[in-house]
Amino acid sequence: MLIKKYFLILILFPLSLFSQELYKVAYERKDGLPTTNFYSSLSAKDGSLWFASDMGVLKYDGYSFKQYDSQNGLADDENFNFFQDKSGRIWFYSYNGKISFLENGEFYNDLKYPFLRIRDNIGFIVSITENNDGSFDIIYSKGALLNLNLKNKRLTPVRTNTIFNYKYSLGRSNYYITPNAINDESFKKVASLGIPNFNTLTFARYCKWKNNLFLSQGNSIYRIENFKCKKVIELTSVSNEIIHLYIDSLNKLWVGTRLGVYVYDINNFKKIPEHYFANNAISSINEDFEGKIWLTTLDNGIYYIPNRNTKIIKNKGEDLKVTSLGISTNNAILGGTSLDKYFSISNSLLVSKFDLHAFQAKNNISQIIQHNNSNYIVGKHGIRIISKYGLNDIPFIGSKCLLFESDSVWVGATYLLKIAQKDLVHLKNKDLLSTDSRVVLTQKTNCIVPVNNAKWIGTNNGLYTIENGKMEEISTKFPNIKTIISDILYLENQKTILVSTNNKGIFVFKNKQLVKHFTTKNGLLSNTIHRLRKNNSHSVFICTNQGLNNLYFEKDLPKISNLNKYIGFENFKINDILSRNNLLYLATENGLLYLPMESLQFKPVLPKITVDLLEVNNLKKKPLELQHLSHKENNIKIGYSGISFQSQKSINYLYRLRGNESTWQTSTARELNYKSLAPGHYTFEIKAVNGSNTSSELISIPIIIQKPFWKTIWFIVTVIIFSALVTLLLWKKRLKNLEQKFEQERHQIQMERDKANLEKQMIELEQKALRMQMNPHFIFNALNTIKGYYAEGNDEKASDYISKFSMLLRLLLENSEQLIPLSTEVSMLQLYLELTQIRYKNTFTFSIITNNIKHPEDTAIPPLLLQPMVENAVIHGLAPKETKGALQITFTKENDWLVCKVQDNGIGLRAAAEKHQIKHHESKAIAITKERVALLNESIDNHFFAIKENFDSSNNSLGTEVIIKIPFKTIW
Repeated sequence: MLIKKYFLILILFPLSLFSQELYKVAYERKDGLPTTNFYSSLSAKDGSLWFASDMGVLKYDGYSFKQYDSQNGLADDENFNFFQDKSGRIWFYSYNGKISFLENGEFYNDLKYPFLRIRDNIGFIVSITENNDGSFDIIYSKGALLNLNLKNKRLTPVRTNTIFNYKYSLGRSNYYITPNAINDESFKKVASLGIPNFNTLTFARYCKWKNNLFLSQGNSIYRIENFKCKKVIELTSVSNEIIHLYIDSLNKLWVGTRLGVYVYDINNFKKIPEHYFANNAISSINEDFEGKIWLTTLDNGIYYIPNRNTKIIKNKGEDLKVTSLGISTNNAILGGTSLDKYFSISNSLLVSKFDLHAFQAKNNISQIIQHNNSNYIVGKHGIRIISKYGLNDIPFIGSKCLLFESDSVWVGATYLLKIAQKDLVHLKNKDLLSTDSRVVLTQKTNCIVPVNNAKWIGTNNGLYTIENGKMEEISTKFPNIKTIISDILYLENQKTILVSTNNKGIFVFKNKQLVKHFTTKNGLLSNTIHRLRKNNSHSVFICTNQGLNNLYFEKDLPKISNLNKYIGFENFKINDILSRNNLLYLATENGLLYLPMESLQFKPVLPKITVDLLEVNNLKKKPLELQHLSHKENNIKIGYSGISFQSQKSINYLYRLRGNESTWQTSTARELNYKSLAPGHYTFEIKAVNGSNTSSELISIPIIIQKPFWKTIWFIVTVIIFSALVTLLLWKKRLKNLEQKFEQERHQIQMERDKANLEKQMIELEQKALRMQMNPHFIFNALNTIKGYYAEGNDEKASDYISKFSMLLRLLLENSEQLIPLSTEVSMLQLYLELTQIRYKNTFTFSIITNNIKHPEDTAIPPLLLQPMVENAVIHGLAPKETKGALQITFTKENDWLVCKVQDNGIGLRAAAEKHQIKHHESKAIAITKERVALLNESIDNHFFAIKENFDSSNNSLGTEVIIKIPFKTIW
């Protein structure tokens, strides 16, 4: 009657306690996330993943999350989405509407590029798209459309009188969604949208698939095909807000909502969708380069779906920590957990659960078997028998396994027992003594397997056999197997016995002879094996600490393969496995997983690899710079990263330095150091190998370290030739000494003579220049001007004029050296022109400009080099002019030259000559200036000093221009 009650409960409440979800790996704060509130994700071209949150953005490479925020250059800490353009830049959809992007590892925002600055409140960024001309269209939440051109550094509004919702492309043409229509690139209406109440205040979600565009409005999803808009989905819950739309590589439409994610078949929307994670707000869905799905949530962090066909069975939303699996008497699957529970499965649904009330700690169920229409649940602290008569609990501490034969039963526990089956229900620990005849072996026993007429026994201290009442310790003959034995499996077809261990892999026996030993070195994922299960007559599932292996036979030889790549995830502890009704069940500490057998298909995906760091002698370098290293630059550090989210951190790297290493080296480290490399030509090669043994593309970096000059061929040849010449010429040296000495003395005398002449010429020119620096007429006129001011009683103007005149005279007297600072020259010209302006009232304006000269106070120039040219320009060009003229003096650095220009818009050379206004002393001043320039340039080439008259298209004079070029020097 009791068992009937249990079955009644199962029938009445089969679905109320249990649920099924996609198996996920959850990333939370404990995994390095600064927040659990995420908005979107991006699978970048280099394979890395980016996540947008309320605390900046995160980059994930399979090893760790790296956070970037406004302190690193982001325009805003809160970002909603990403866009990666053709050049690899990553753009960020900021909440405050500011624009920023990442290029070559550096962030750019409106502080670096002021033209990116947004001055109006136009909402947050909704989308960024790239145009065929390389510019970008940016749409904002308030309907604004801006065009950004990085080449021209311009950010301009587009059609300010139109509200834009979205932009998408078909072929090479672009189309714009507005509240009521679909418009082409010229903003002409192509078709009506036909979605009621569609506007910018409704946060629509979009995704493009082939030539279709899907968009949401409220809790409905519309499809635009051939410019016709049709509703295809309407969520049943009106309050369920759609947050994200995504179409994966299998043509599945993922709809992220505040009540989980819905997965639709894009070719059949009438089919009931799959619904997962109903208690989560799914903010985005994304597929990485390996075809795996990533979900972001608004409150629970990030979810990784390693296999979209793998489901997990939950109990009241809780994961079951499953330790063992078995078949019940009614052909259902029974599962045991580590938390004193076991359950029954039928048609992939959990339909029953019982508590095994242990008398001490929680039971860790190690075995589930059936015998004589009864199910036996073997736990660490007790055994439960489920039969047609009801339940029977046996409180037996240390129980691990059972083996039934005829009317007796073998009990593996802290020792090995053989008792009558009728005595099993009365078994108690306190009734047993080590001298009890029922104690067969005083070793902790983990498994017992019949092999023909013998029993093979696995203990915590090695392997034993019992045959014809005689016990033999196999571990004595093979000491390597004297370890914890976790499981034993007999393969009758191959007459082979597999023995798995807790830390030494698998041993293969035939006729009590060890024929093979498998470890991680020859294919096992881990040397820690939990369970061996037959797959079929010629292969065996191996449950390890790092996933699932397959042992198969090829020409009677056992071989190992990796099944992780088929089930879709790696580095995963599997306690037990069972195949039933074309489903594969995996018992793990993360829960009970199952997936269809036909979904076990492997499409190799190459992992990604990038070189993140190149350092030479602790200084960062670019790849091309490694081809031009000196012999001292021979300490090289290379940092790299392989990306395979399926393998996580279990990535091996194969590398070699050709020219230094001939064979491939293996490492799990992500950094290499080559110290004190000898000069030569090298090529560093590296590739990443994921857990499925798939290699990435090869990266090659040429490295060239030059020999020191004394080891080069040209130097050695030169030394040999030099030595021969020295030997040949030594005998002539004495004869030539007198001739050389005479020649040196003659040359020295000539140099001194030339130097004296040069200095004399320089002194004479400088004296001439100083005499010409201040025209006597200018001084006379200046004094008369002062006299006139006093005569008029204008003491203030007279005082101001005297002050400026005295400052000019003082500068002239204090700067009589050959070279003075350009800043001083500018000051003297400034004073001179200000005084000249007083003389020629309202005749001209002037400006003095120093272009691209950062430190004029350090730049050298001869004193008053331009004063004669300026004086000529005022007197003969600007003074005769009927209208007010302009004078401009510029100093510009061009390569290694200081270019000085004097430009006026006066009457010109031709008109001045006609009026016979050029005096003799002025012509002489120009000649002296030419001599000074020629002396400074050590050349009389005309291009260092030029005077020309400029004309317009009608041959009218535009004024005169004087250009003087002297070597660019510093004053110190």
